[in-house]
Amino acid sequence: MSIIQTIGQSEFQDGLRGEYFSFTYDATEALYNYYEELSDGLSEPIDFDPVAIRCEWSEYDTLAEAYEQYMGDDKDLPEEQRRTTDEQQLEYFEDNTQIIELDNGHVLVSEF
Repeated sequence: MSIIQTIGQSEFQDGLRGEYFSFTYDATEALYNYYEELSDGLSEPIDFDPVAIRCEWSEYDTLAEAYEQYMGDDKDLPEEQRRTTDEQQLEYFEDNTQIIELDNGHVLVSEF
C-alpha cells in the first residue's frame, strides 16, 4: 500500500530549504517547475524526497564556477579541448547532465 500526498509549490520549496538552506528561492522555484514538468511528461507522480533532491542538484553562482568545480583548471588541456566561453561550458554540461539556468545568473547542475 502506498499513500501519496500532493504538495504545492510553497510546500516543495519549504521542504527543500528547510533547516539546510542549501538553495536560493529562485533555485527551489526552478526545481519545482522541473519536477512538475517531468511528472507531467511521465504521466505519473514523483515522490518528493528533499534529501535526494539536495544530493542530486548543486547550485552555483555562475556557470564558470560550476565548470571549474567539475573540470578544475583546464589550462593544462590542449588548446582545442579548453572550454573558455560560456557557450562552450554550457555545451559541456548539456552533453553530460541536466543544467538549469536561473534568472539571477545562478545555475543548477544535476550531479554526474
